[in-house]
Amino acid sequence: MKKGLQCFVAIMVIFWGMPAYSRTAAEVLNAVSPSLVMIQADNINNNIRNKGSGVFVDTHLVATNCHVIEDADEIWIIYKGKQHPAKVQHADWDRDVCTLSVFGIHARAAVRGNTNSLKAGSRIYAIKKRASLQPTPLAEGVILAIRSGLMSYYLDIEDRKLYYALPVEWVYELPGRQHKISKASEIKLHDLLKKSVELEEKEDWNGLLRHSLRWTELRPHEYAAWFNLGNAYVKSGQYNKAIESFKRALDINSNYSETWFKLGITYNTAGQYVESIDAFKKAVDIDSENISAWVNLGMNYYQVGKRSKAKKVYKVLKKLDPSTAKDFKKLFINQRE
Repeated sequence: MKKGLQCFVAIMVIFWGMPAYSRTAAEVLNAVSPSLVMIQADNINNNIRNKGSGVFVDTHLVATNCHVIEDADEIWIIYKGKQHPAKVQHADWDRDVCTLSVFGIHARAAVRGNTNSLKAGSRIYAIKKRASLQPTPLAEGVILAIRSGLMSYYLDIEDRKLYYALPVEWVYELPGRQHKISKASEIKLHDLLKKSVELEEKEDWNGLLRHSLRWTELRPHEYAAWFNLGNAYVKSGQYNKAIESFKRALDINSNYSETWFKLGITYNTAGQYVESIDAFKKAVDIDSENISAWVNLGMNYYQVGKRSKAKKVYKVLKKLDPSTAKDFKKLFINQRE
């Protein structure tokens, strides 16, 4: 059979449920290896064989990317050198996330992670399962940015290429998205996300704005579409329109700290400090360790003359990040002493 694309499960990089930044690559590998499998998807009629990585997320349940098993007549899970037949349990072709059911394997499920615990600058590992019995790390890198609205994660790997990972929460949302099992959607969400990233990397802000407007037309009820449009308007200097776009995103889903943070930044840039304070307060209510949101909340308190509240923010920062708190004190506390 002809070999198809050898791909890895990007979601593996965020399944690690312990602080990976404090672990060596070998320690991370030893911890997750028992949960990793290889997936073989055969299209018998066209003589094509695709291989990719997968990870046990529950008893008898393996998560992978849907494109690994696309058009497969037979799906096999390879674990400890043995093949086990598998079938699709849930599939979300729009998000490119699938789960496969398999029996006869007694493997340990990976510890579930939480995207809210990830921070820009944290060390991260991307791991795939090779044909050999032991998996090997694909790469070691650092999180450059976390776009909660886009639910994508970009890694600066040693070869200087950018990769992205899908949020682990999407795996556990699969049972509630049964309407996505078919591949009826002509334009997939991950394609829209990838296009946005490419335009941002090129700093093509006009192109990003056109793409984002089209996205909201195609999917007017999708949170990520409005979040992306808000970013595009910010890059284009259209702050009032950015505010409205972020608010539309939050009307759909108000649980993302980063979106409240971006809304606060945009309000601040537009000189609307009271509204900015409200947005930053929402951001820290959702994520109490969002240092950037705390700093900007304190800064806005300072700008509107609320010195006592700025001091309260300083006390919070002292516990979260003493170095940042020291700089904050110099800029916004000592100035009024």
